[in-house]
Amino acid sequence: MPEDPEEIPPLDEEWVQAAKHREESAEVRADRYARINSGFQQVQSGETSWRSTPTKAKSSGLSLARWVFAIGGILLAVIFVVWLLDTGRPLVDDGPVAFVGDDTINENLGSNATRQLQRSDFPTAGIDAQQSRVLAEVQPPTNPGQYDFLAEVGGEPVTYSPCRNLEVVVNPRGGPPGSVTAVEEAVAQIQAASGLSISVAGETDETYQPNRDPVQPERYGDRWAPILVTWTEADEVPQFEGAAVGLGGSLSVRRGDSPPSYVTGDITLNRNYFSEPTTGGLLREVLLHEFGHVLGLGHVDDPEQVMTREARGGRPLGTGDLAGLALLGQGPCTPKL
Repeated sequence: MPEDPEEIPPLDEEWVQAAKHREESAEVRADRYARINSGFQQVQSGETSWRSTPTKAKSSGLSLARWVFAIGGILLAVIFVVWLLDTGRPLVDDGPVAFVGDDTINENLGSNATRQLQRSDFPTAGIDAQQSRVLAEVQPPTNPGQYDFLAEVGGEPVTYSPCRNLEVVVNPRGGPPGSVTAVEEAVAQIQAASGLSISVAGETDETYQPNRDPVQPERYGDRWAPILVTWTEADEVPQFEGAAVGLGGSLSVRRGDSPPSYVTGDITLNRNYFSEPTTGGLLREVLLHEFGHVLGLGHVDDPEQVMTREARGGRPLGTGDLAGLALLGQGPCTPKL
C-alpha cells in the first residue's frame, strides 16, 4: 500500500453505490449518538413512559389500601358518635348509678333532720290555694309499664295539691350552658304528664341545703318555698360520693286530720359531672327523673322507664312514668296547708 495518500487512487463511484452496507456520514453518526445519549439520560432520571406505567400501578395499589383504612376509620368514628349521642354520657362501662337516695321525707325537714317541723314553721293556711283544680286531670295510659310511689297512706300515694300553682326556681350557678332552658323543658313535660300546674318562676340565689327551710319569708314571702333546682359540688352532697349525678325529693306535711301532702321540694345535680360537654342528653333525662321524685315517683326496675335507677341519656318518659305521674296529679286539695 502506498505511504503517500496522494498516491491512493480514487474509489470507483459505481462500486461504492453498489455496496450493500454504506458507512454513515459523520453528521448522521453524531445525530444518532445524540439521540441515544438523550434517551439514556431520560432512563436514568425515570422520565420515560415505560417507567411510569408500573409506578402508577404501584401508587394506585397504595391509594386503594389507604382508602379502605380511611373508610373503616370513618365508619368506626360514626358508630362511636352515634353511641355517644344515644347514651349522652362519658365512657363509663355500666353508666352512672344515678339517683342514689331519695330526699323525700315525711313530716320533717330532710333525711338528716334533727328537728321536727313545728306549726310555727307553717305559712298562712291556704294562702296560695284555690278552691278547685287549676288544670284538668290527665288520664293514665292503658297497659302502662312499671311505676311506683315513694310514699302511700291508706293505699293512696302522697301527692301535691292540684289546687295550687307550683313554682320552680333555678340557681344556674355551676350549671352547664342552657341549664335554665333544660329545666323549663323538663317542667313542661312533667306538667303535661301530671295535670299539675307547674312553672319556672325565675332564678334564685338560694343554694342547696340538706335541711332546707320550707318557708323563707325573706326570700319568697308568706308561702311554701318554691321547688328549688341547683348544681352542687360533688363533695358537698354525701349521696354523690358514689356515681350518683342527681338527688331530688319533696317535703310532706299534714295538719289535723287532713291527709299528708307535699308542699315543697328540691333537686340538686352533680356540678362536676355535668360540666362535661357530652352530658347534655343525660341532663334532660336526669331532670325528668328528679322531678319524678319530687312529685312522688319511686324507682323501678323497668329499663324502659325514666324512673329506673340508671340513666342512659336522653330517654323519654315511658308509659309507666306517664301512668304514675297522672295518678300523682289526681290527689286531693289541701286548703288547710
